Formats: sequence, C-alpha cells, structure tokens
Amino acid sequence: MAHPFEVFTKAGFAVEFASPKGGVAPVDPASVEAFAKDEVCTAFLANEEASAALRSTKAIADVDAAEYAAVCVAGGHGPMWDLPSNEAHNSFVAKAYEGGAVVSGESEPPAGGLRVVATCARAHRADEDTSPLPSQRFSQRCATARSGS
Repeated sequence: MAHPFEVFTKAGFAVEFASPKGGVAPVDPASVEAFAKDEVCTAFLANEEASAALRSTKAIADVDAAEYAAVCVAGGHGPMWDLPSNEAHNSFVAKAYEGGAVVSGESEPPAGGLRVVATCARAHRADEDTSPLPSQRFSQRCATARSGS
C-alpha cells in the first residue's frame, strides 16, 4: 500500500484506510523486512499521518462506497485468505465499481482483496496531466472518475 499511497498523496488526493473490523490494521513484519531497502516503503512507515491512519482504520461496513472516486486494494497473503468470504469488503468493492469508481489492486487482490482498503477520497484535482506511467494514469483516472470524464 506504500506505493499507491505515495502516488495518491503526491497527486493531491485524500487517502483513507478501512479494514473488515476497523481499528488497527495488521502489518506483516516479514513484508517490512523484505522491503526495508525500498525508499517508498520506508517513507510510508515513517509517515506519522499514515501510521496513525493504520492504527485507526474505519470498519469497511461503515464506509459509503459512493463517496469515493477510486479504491485501491493492496494484496498480501493475509488478505488472500481472509477476504474472499468477507461480505462487507466484497459489497464495498462491488458498490464502488458499480458507482463508477476506479477499482484497482496490487499483488494478490484478485484472490482475496485486502485487509485494508486504501481509498482515494473525493478527487481534489481533475486537471492532472495524462502520463504514460501506469501509476500516474491511474491518478488521472481517479481524478476524473467523479467528474464523468
């Protein structure tokens, strides 16, 4: 979730986190170790705002999918096993998609989604330039999803 978080926040989007039950989102120590040399990941873990958000996620059942321009489902082994049968998560993602939000994911989300759903809240910038880089194209789509472009 570190890389999407960086893309969204640098593009001026508000990012929120949700999890099945709300509260503290678990962080896999093995993943932290595996990405210890990744500058984006280490910056994310050092970001107090992101850390605070991960300690107090919203319960996915309490989140209104219609309020979001995009949903980014981060992957991992836990979500791959925990989320396929999580009705609140599945309903949220389906409602977001059906409502016109951009829905994306990384790693294993097709297999089960994510323990934490990183969302790009109401687009703040609809004037972002189109870019050939996939992450920047996603930001452009996120910015235009609510404007109907």
